[in-house]
Amino acid sequence: MALREYEYFLAIAEENNITKAAQKLHVSQPSLTQQLKRTEHELDCKLLIRTNNGVQLTEAGETYLQLSRQILQLYENFQYEIGQLKKLACGKLRIGASWYLSTTFVSPLVSEYTRLYPGIQIDCIENRTSLLLEQLHSGQIDIAFVSRFPHENAQNQKRLTYVPLYRDKMCVVAHTGYQMNKTKDCPWIDLTALDEQPFIMFRPNKRIRQITDRIFAQAGIRPQIRLTTYGFPTAIAQAAAGIGITILPEGYVETVREQYDIQVYSLAPEYCAYWDIGAYYPYYDIMPFALKAFVDKIQGHFEQ
Repeated sequence: MALREYEYFLAIAEENNITKAAQKLHVSQPSLTQQLKRTEHELDCKLLIRTNNGVQLTEAGETYLQLSRQILQLYENFQYEIGQLKKLACGKLRIGASWYLSTTFVSPLVSEYTRLYPGIQIDCIENRTSLLLEQLHSGQIDIAFVSRFPHENAQNQKRLTYVPLYRDKMCVVAHTGYQMNKTKDCPWIDLTALDEQPFIMFRPNKRIRQITDRIFAQAGIRPQIRLTTYGFPTAIAQAAAGIGITILPEGYVETVREQYDIQVYSLAPEYCAYWDIGAYYPYYDIMPFALKAFVDKIQGHFEQ
């Protein structure tokens, strides 16, 4: 039944008169009478009887009146909750990101968002990019921040919207005492000079390892893998200790550079030594309020 039918019946019961109820509802008395007949026909029972003093509810009518009040109250509560969601006074947002993006980019953004909308409950999930996309497709998270290879831009993620954010270049990191072969007038390191040099590498399933392997293949060098690790902190700490050379994203290196005794070098453009940082979220005709505000915040951040 339509909400209007409950409103009509409630007005009849409160006014104890169909004509007065019609005046209150700003509808014609015949229209209200016809609506009442349709409701009774649909329910296959009599809801009220006419008397000299107005109308009298039947037992079924009393039950229907209680139902009408409950449904209208539920709808009023629903309208209030929707209003709170629209005002971002309440709501939930589940954000997925890799550990790297969570610490260097997402965490400050979330802090700013929660200051603006303290009523929104945030759940941050850290995971690998492939797993984040799976969680996004299965509805476990609302938005995922990911890193993509230079040749991954054509990758099709059905039912997802992609927002490109920024490009994060890779750089060579070594202890300050390490002798690097670099000409004075060239801004880039000569990778060929690093052939068979000791390197700190990431595990093969890491996306940064796949980028690094492709860079080495392009340069035609064979690094001597001295240490394999999973995390950026270990890689940069071991490089600073002189264990070997490593390749890391500039975005991460800049956040911790002052903590280590290191030298940092850029890579020539022909190596395509970078990954693109962006965000995926499901396609919506009408986006959830908390997610829309967050996406607007992201885009505004990069438009400044």
